[in-house]
Amino acid sequence: MRREVSLDETAELMLDEEVEARRILLQTGALTVKAAYSFSSPVLVELFSPPRLTDYAQRRALGQGLALDLTTCDDQGVAWDFNVKERKDSASELIENVSPDLLLGCPPCRMYSLLQYLNQYRIDPEEWDKAVTEAENHLEFCVEQYEAQMRRNKFFLHEHPAFATSWKSPSVERLKDKEGVFHVVGDMCEQDMRVSDEHGEGFAKKSTGYLTNSECIAQELSKRCSNDPDALSVFRQVNFSATKGQYPGQGGPSWERVQRRVTFDLQDLRDVHSATKETLEFRILSQCKQVETVFYHIKPGKVWHRHVPLLGGKAKQCEVYPNLLLRSILKGLKKSFGPTNEEVDLDIELAPSGLQLADDWISFVDEISGKPLSAAGVRKARAEEIDYAVRYGVWDTVPIAEAYQFDPKGPISSRWIDINKGDEDHPSYRSRLVIQEIRQSHIEAVFAATPPLESVRTLLSLQRSCTDLDSKGRRKKVLFVDIRRAHWTARIFRRVYVRLPVEAGNPEGTCGRLNKAMHGCRDAAACWELAITDFFTTNGFAPGIGSPVLFVKTTRDLKVSIHGDDITVLGFEDDLMWLYKQMGTRYETDVQNVAILNRLVHYGHTATTFEADPRHVEIILNELNLTTAKTVSSPGVSSSSPDEALLTGTDITRYRSLTMRANYLSLDRPDIAYATKELATRGMQTLTQGHYNGLKRLARYLGGHRRLVWRYAEQSEQSKLNMFSDSDDGGCLTTRKSTSGGALMHGRESEFYAGIKAGSVLLGGIATMQDLGCEFSAELVFDATAAKAMLARRGHGKAKHIARCFLCLQQRIQDGDIVLGKCGTNVNPADLGTKHLDGARIAELLNLMGLTFEEGAHEMALKA
Repeated sequence: MRREVSLDETAELMLDEEVEARRILLQTGALTVKAAYSFSSPVLVELFSPPRLTDYAQRRALGQGLALDLTTCDDQGVAWDFNVKERKDSASELIENVSPDLLLGCPPCRMYSLLQYLNQYRIDPEEWDKAVTEAENHLEFCVEQYEAQMRRNKFFLHEHPAFATSWKSPSVERLKDKEGVFHVVGDMCEQDMRVSDEHGEGFAKKSTGYLTNSECIAQELSKRCSNDPDALSVFRQVNFSATKGQYPGQGGPSWERVQRRVTFDLQDLRDVHSATKETLEFRILSQCKQVETVFYHIKPGKVWHRHVPLLGGKAKQCEVYPNLLLRSILKGLKKSFGPTNEEVDLDIELAPSGLQLADDWISFVDEISGKPLSAAGVRKARAEEIDYAVRYGVWDTVPIAEAYQFDPKGPISSRWIDINKGDEDHPSYRSRLVIQEIRQSHIEAVFAATPPLESVRTLLSLQRSCTDLDSKGRRKKVLFVDIRRAHWTARIFRRVYVRLPVEAGNPEGTCGRLNKAMHGCRDAAACWELAITDFFTTNGFAPGIGSPVLFVKTTRDLKVSIHGDDITVLGFEDDLMWLYKQMGTRYETDVQNVAILNRLVHYGHTATTFEADPRHVEIILNELNLTTAKTVSSPGVSSSSPDEALLTGTDITRYRSLTMRANYLSLDRPDIAYATKELATRGMQTLTQGHYNGLKRLARYLGGHRRLVWRYAEQSEQSKLNMFSDSDDGGCLTTRKSTSGGALMHGRESEFYAGIKAGSVLLGGIATMQDLGCEFSAELVFDATAAKAMLARRGHGKAKHIARCFLCLQQRIQDGDIVLGKCGTNVNPADLGTKHLDGARIAELLNLMGLTFEEGAHEMALKA
């Protein structure tokens, strides 16, 4: 009998000894919840490998790290092509800085395959020699990194097929001869590596060799195939006048032990337990008077599983590491560190296969925060997700062989994303089933339109600026609508097969053929855009030109902005209710509690407020341990002599992560826009202690200014957009680069180039207004007379050094599309984005834009 898949899934994390020990200590009260989940995770690096071990470990909070492969990119978006010397040097430096606990290397093995040598004389000799040289260089690079790991007293693991010729390479022989290096061979079938063929699912033996300096890892991976040589026996029976496929008769084996059934001249089933009832009981014609059936079965007390030959492209299926192999590597690594509990060594064994595990033993973690989740809550959320999938007909269940006939790679894997959209006090679990489809080099990119974030704030401002009333004397309102499982309502226009999780309840040997777009499909967002566009155009809405997900219906005066499945609508109440009813005929909808894109919106008697998700500030402070630190009045200061000491280890990852979080927060926090820009652009590649100090100063500022609120007060109807522009010429003390800034408001030389950029943003704002059915004039406001004069004239004038492409805005000004204006420096809010300012000046400029700092917490704010 095979193990229950559901038990494998629920027991998965228990195989890690450190996690097991801490859970038992947590249950007995020896550890608090905080202490139980605060242990440090090992750092992992994969070389010549897509994210396999690192992805598995990070999703289960068992490790962290990165993968360096041609399919992955660095922070600059450049792939790790190790045929380029500079990329090798960068990778070596990165590995040195990260100093991983385990370095896993899987260099390309194609040129070391015995079968590959059969093709040698079919390939051009020069191409062959070039490929062999590249393979040797890659192998030598890996060995050099392994040797560096040993010098750091850290662990490495090298993996190649057991019969590859690379094991006789001089570099590998050199490594094998080192003291403390273990060479073992293991069979992948013992690590639960499965492949499918026309007969169903079986195991891939795939003998694999490993080199490692960890004896514990070597022990975990050296398991050989457990098949007994004489495990299979044959039972033959003959039936007369049989009308359907036969089962073993009297004296035969039990059906559970049968592995293969051969009905001579009619059928050969090599995986009977994956076959459907219709296949097993196939109809036998009346002309067949005598039916001979042979049953291959496992002898009692013997162990056996079916091996699938890796021919005809089936080896491609083995590129995905099975979870058991990844667990074995992590388990060996944890053993290499010694006892996981400093006080007591606990002898913990996995629960027997027949034992139903208690709910407290099953662990799920939030994919975003890494915090533990209630198993009961996750099960309920996953069941709800599957229920939606069934109701919407997201997939049809088909034999897995159909997927391999369509694509030799087989069905695409899927996984669960479990998150708590609320907080610990107000949990709101959401489990999303996603397909793990990656972009291939031969596939064109697929894009979907996204409206500018300002479109939502524009609708809030228009609502407070409109004086029109409906027949009942009511002013316009804003409606926020959320479409449940939006992507699952959108038809997919290509054939995609997906491996389904155990929660889907599908029989073994089957997969899903998608009818609708799942999250993770490359074109999921594009399919949803087509679906929602069809709905709105069918109901008489006109899509925007600049942003096709902005819609307007002039007959009902409705203006719509769509961000994914979040829809914001401005209009009179009767018209809003009409639209909501129309949407209910096609979609399952919720009227949102005025939290859109995690921003908090509050409608008051005299003003509407809008503010960022406060959890970003909490996370930044918690990660830097600055929750109770002394606060500062400004987010940054200029320094001519910053600390040039290089960052190392986890500080690099923490800096990049928190800087990008702050950069995202700055979309709603103009007071930190310049400071986050400096942190993100001036030193992201080569990080120093000076940059880290700048990040900590930003955090201390946020600690004293946690809430910045946009306030849209009542105002008369406006007909003009004002774009304020400013620039700081050569303001960076290190690079002497200039910085330009702008502030687009509805109601109120380097300078020249800043004006060009601001003018482009202003034209984009006008286009957004036009897409929403509004006609506005445009004014570009400067505090620099020279820049205003250069834009007001035509041509270069005396500024011959200016490229012609920067003169395009002059024509728009001459045509009257934009009017130029002048303001004093002290009342130019764009100054906020050009340089570091003191706290008083920041508050003054924010006040000009209608933004204020507030104390306390928003009534809808969630905890990080």
